[in-house]
Amino acid sequence: MLHRVAILCPQCTSNQVRFFYNVPVHYYLNTRPEYPDTRPVSVLIYLVWNRSRRLRVALPITVAPKHWSGKHERLKPSAPGATAINGALARIKGEAAALMLSGGSTDAVRAALLAELGRAPLEAVPTVAELLDAFLAYKAERVREATMQVGRTMRRHVFEWIPETTLITKVGPGFLDDFATYLLAAGLGNSSVNKLTAKLKGFLKWCHKRGHLSKVPETSALPTAKNAALFVTWDELEALHTVDLSSEQPGYNAARTLFLLGCYTGQRFSDVAAMQWDQLDLAAGWWNAPVKKTNMVKRVPLAQPARVLIEARCGEAVPVPRLTNQKANQYIKAVAEMAGMDTPVTVQRLRGGVQERLTRPKHEVLTTHVARKSFVTLMLQSGVPMNELLGLTHNDLRTLKLYAGQSDTERRKHIDRVFA
Repeated sequence: MLHRVAILCPQCTSNQVRFFYNVPVHYYLNTRPEYPDTRPVSVLIYLVWNRSRRLRVALPITVAPKHWSGKHERLKPSAPGATAINGALARIKGEAAALMLSGGSTDAVRAALLAELGRAPLEAVPTVAELLDAFLAYKAERVREATMQVGRTMRRHVFEWIPETTLITKVGPGFLDDFATYLLAAGLGNSSVNKLTAKLKGFLKWCHKRGHLSKVPETSALPTAKNAALFVTWDELEALHTVDLSSEQPGYNAARTLFLLGCYTGQRFSDVAAMQWDQLDLAAGWWNAPVKKTNMVKRVPLAQPARVLIEARCGEAVPVPRLTNQKANQYIKAVAEMAGMDTPVTVQRLRGGVQERLTRPKHEVLTTHVARKSFVTLMLQSGVPMNELLGLTHNDLRTLKLYAGQSDTERRKHIDRVFA
């Protein structure tokens, strides 16, 4: 039906009004077919801008359906209190129409209408996307870039799994387990699933502390495959050192230099790649290395091969070539292939309950992190006590042991000696 709503005109005198016809504001009762017509129910006001923009708000007015005229959208004149209630409905409809014509957003109109009705507007429920972006921004000021990369990867997977419009209130008890199931179906191994699920759980804990989530879902880590520590042998280290790269692009030699320094010092790639001249005392053979991960400075002894590599760059702005970890991983594989590092290496991983094994030449699975494991392994094979490495590479024995590999040659010597 057509509605003729009177609204005061700001440009007119106080006793003039402007009339609007066909204002899309309607009243309905919040009732159901099973309700008796004598049961009081609330009146709903329904605002329609277009097909995609609509608003429905419950009024603090209740009426019995038997007293309501659906055709006229008001109480029947014979109903108790009809004059006062119908007058209030007419006033509210005019205010709602004025708010619609003000050009404000749907949320702004809702808040203003609730204020007019004397009701506090309900606090908007944030989406998972809004909170996750806030969480990542919070973390960006506090953690390393490598940690942020894991967070951004987790975010990408989350919203490939659920819509970005998902409200935080939709997070239920099985949320983390369902996310892990999705990741497994997407082809990720158990280790990657555990890492991403743990990152998502950290976000949900953050939401819980801020009152957005009543309870953090529980989950159990998936079992992971245990692979022997990968390392380069003394012969392979020599082959890497002597392979001719003179006809190759500069990145190959840069990757080799960084990898060899990792083997000679036992430090992480990120710390080796950030080395500065003012951190070095080459005459005494020391490097005061700032460690990004632990925010401490380690006093690292520089062996003769390490000093030779660094001294070869005297006159350069920095003592080591600058190269990203991604590029270094790419180049060191090619260098290792040229150096003949083709010993078969079997790597296994778990994906759900399925164990996968893959055997490849060593150069295909070589990464910059293998340099650190090689240092630990070669030191132990040379008779250096494990406790001597504490503080130089790792601060606890449990982690240090994970970095120690075992040479097939050394193992064969021990077995042959025992059973000779």
